[in-house]
Amino acid sequence: MSFVSVMMLGGVIGLAGVAVPFVELGIGLSIVVLGGAVAFGFKAHAAAMTLVGFFAVFHGYAHGAEMPETASGLAYGAGFVLATATLHAAGLGLGLLLDSKGKARGSLFVRSLGAWPPSPVLVSWPASFEAIAHEPLNDDDRQRGPA
Repeated sequence: MSFVSVMMLGGVIGLAGVAVPFVELGIGLSIVVLGGAVAFGFKAHAAAMTLVGFFAVFHGYAHGAEMPETASGLAYGAGFVLATATLHAAGLGLGLLLDSKGKARGSLFVRSLGAWPPSPVLVSWPASFEAIAHEPLNDDDRQRGPA
């Protein structure tokens, strides 16, 4: 639940319009880093939980910043929090079920699933870096257009 709690804070920051740099990069890194932690079987401890919280801010910010103007803030926020908590509960439940169905094979299967999600992110990263490199830095650059 720490991810969901900190994600809510990120959502409020996004909703307030506070500028947070490299949101997409933070989300992409979260998939690679946390997927790698699962793939390599790292155990959760204070440093890992801090990292999870750091990445949760980016996820929540993206939700808050992208809220439609016509949506109710409370309903929209409750929806993305409930959806995230449900996805986390489903993933945790599936992981525990698989792990209990044959310790060695179940654990290996769960760890291999941790390696799978980062693959598309790694393939798309060059395009993300290209977009970041050419993103206007301020309103003057946007009005002037590309160099």
